[in-house]
Amino acid sequence: MLSRVIIKNFKSIGEEGVDLELKPLTILVGPNGGGKSSILEAMLLAWKGEGTNEGRIVAPWLNEWVQVEWLLHKRQRKAVPFVSLLLIGEKLEDLRPCFTYVLEGGSSQRHWGLLPSKDGSFQEPPTTMPENIWRAFRDGSEKIYDSNQNKIFFVSGSRGRVPVRGHTSQDPEGPSSPGIFGEYLLPYLARILTSNEQESEANFITKWAGKFDVSSLKAGPRGQDLVGTDYVDPDLNVALQLALASTGARQVLAVIAHIFGSKKGSLIMIEEPEISLHPESQVKLVEMFAEAIKDGKQIIITTHSSLLVLSLNRPIRKGVLKRDDVAIYDVTKTSKGTQVTPLELTDKGYIKGWIPSFKKVEQELMREWVQSLPEA
Repeated sequence: MLSRVIIKNFKSIGEEGVDLELKPLTILVGPNGGGKSSILEAMLLAWKGEGTNEGRIVAPWLNEWVQVEWLLHKRQRKAVPFVSLLLIGEKLEDLRPCFTYVLEGGSSQRHWGLLPSKDGSFQEPPTTMPENIWRAFRDGSEKIYDSNQNKIFFVSGSRGRVPVRGHTSQDPEGPSSPGIFGEYLLPYLARILTSNEQESEANFITKWAGKFDVSSLKAGPRGQDLVGTDYVDPDLNVALQLALASTGARQVLAVIAHIFGSKKGSLIMIEEPEISLHPESQVKLVEMFAEAIKDGKQIIITTHSSLLVLSLNRPIRKGVLKRDDVAIYDVTKTSKGTQVTPLELTDKGYIKGWIPSFKKVEQELMREWVQSLPEA
């Protein structure tokens, strides 16, 4: 599990940076434009060298380095490894990850940076690093790089477009994820739902799809080089193609497939999982996250849903999610850039003092409603 991330000089995040302690479930709230998605995108770039678009990096304080540091859980490594981003050009696709190791000894620390080639290998040792430490760090870095390439995923808020038929993957094993926008959802589901080796993943996906009114989900070949997915509408009891499902159902299915189709130890970052969902469905999301955490996944989300945050009390009250497994940050933007403020949960799973930007709007609306009431 990743336990900490530090980001500096990326988009709206300035030189002061943001420093977040990550938990099995980390929730980012706050106004539009505050920098919530920038945090997720920086993390995606740092580890996988991928962006969510090809836009230019714009920040008044941008200098030579875009710094993103990950702290792996101490149980995983004896040394403390970080990964940073070296800005080689002006665009997101020009960024390359740079592993930095901190070797602690007594009260002193020594830092070394390792810049991998495009295939993730490390060829030349830093001039100040002893040969034996270089070999250990090189091998460890390559192992970390390789083992996590298919364990970190980003689910964009622009997901949900599902064609009637999808093309099979050129890779015999099929796509490794549904894709940032859900663009590979059909062949991904076809691979998992027809595989005897992934029966557990398939059961989780069909279970939670059913809870969001995508019942009896099935996927498989639909002619030469084509795959399709269909489900049963629970109210009409009619089989329909997934492309005909509601917008909310298609969007949440991309989230479900990412979470439960991924390997144990995966990190799934999700923009606004509540998009297009009715309040009754929004409150199911946290219980789904709790089950994913029990299955060994780590989840980071951005959200504008007060209902999603309020529903944290349900799994915490039932004992299926621990309060200490949740971190919530209020993400705002000032003249110095993006700032993050941790919000404290009560023992019953409610935020102490509530979310500042939510509270402001709710108080204004309540005041207007009270003023509209007829006098007694």
